[in-house]
Amino acid sequence: MNKKRSEKATRTRQEILNTAVSLFQSHGIKEVSISTIMSTLDLTPGGFYNHFESKEVLAQEACESAFKDALHLWQSTIGEASIKSTPLHTLACAYIDVASKGLCPVIAFSHDVSGAAQEKSLSQTYMAGAHRLLCAATEAALASGKSNDEALVHFAAMLGAGLLASASGSVPWVKEVVRATESSMGSPSSSPSNLGLH
Repeated sequence: MNKKRSEKATRTRQEILNTAVSLFQSHGIKEVSISTIMSTLDLTPGGFYNHFESKEVLAQEACESAFKDALHLWQSTIGEASIKSTPLHTLACAYIDVASKGLCPVIAFSHDVSGAAQEKSLSQTYMAGAHRLLCAATEAALASGKSNDEALVHFAAMLGAGLLASASGSVPWVKEVVRATESSMGSPSSSPSNLGLH
């Protein structure tokens, strides 16, 4: 009986965490209450504290989980690159598609960690997660024949295109930015200097 209770508690905790990740990425940490998270799972708000010490602890774990999932996706995507597409181009295309759906933790959690009132542990978790993604993107860029400086620029361009795509991917000039960003990462000889924006 105790084992079953323990397994159920573990499952419930994971469900709360998964739900929080989804809601926080969609609406922001500040906009999502404990009550909203728990009611989404048909659980009482008071039961939350059987699994997490505070909303702040949950937010930090949710941020860490989101970045861990993103890193796994990035690494898997890079590993699927073919001879027709560089690892960086493969990553950029997949990333911008995911970001356009609001599923990039760099973008989703950025508002909650910015400003003077940021929660320190959340900010540290965010920066560590973003740095791991940068390292993955840099490896993909180097494997695609880019220099280290080019890798940094492409990482920033990729995030910027992802942000625009998540805000309004149907706007023609945003589509052009996305196209040019992906194209600039297609081969070692590609140049990002001509974006075709007039």
